[in-house]
Formats: sequence, C-alpha cells, structure tokens
Amino acid sequence: MDTSNNIILDVIASSGESLCVQTNRVTFPSEDGEVCIQEGHGPLVATLVPGTLVAGTENPRKFPITGGLALARANHVTVLTME
Repeated sequence: MDTSNNIILDVIASSGESLCVQTNRVTFPSEDGEVCIQEGHGPLVATLVPGTLVAGTENPRKFPITGGLALARANHVTVLTME
C-alpha cells in the first residue's frame, strides 16, 4: 500500500474555520455514494451528505460532516462544509 502523502486536503467550514492536511487518501460521503480520492484522481465536484470525511489510511483523521461540496483536482481536495 502506498502511504506517501501526496494529496492536500483543505476543509473550510461555513463558520470560517479551516484545516489543511497532507494525506495519501481522502474519502467522503456524497449523493452518489462514498467517494475515494487518491493520487492521480481525475477532476470531480460532488455534493456531500451527512457522514464522515476521512483523511489517510494509517491512523486516519476523521471529521463528521453534515453536508457541503467537495472539489477534487490535481492531487488537491477542497471540502466546503455546512458547519
């Protein structure tokens, strides 16, 4: 399993709080099901549904979300959350 941290994850809450994490994988719940973003993933825009945003595979960081939007492009994932 490749554990290199080549993806930048930015999480921005509607409250103005933000977080930036470097990781090897990002998974999140979307209207179309669970999405997994790894290095080299193509561009994607997804509507988020309530669930858990997970960054990483070994010792993953987990963030509860209630909804929002996700944008994936060139090894960079931006998540805009409703909270």
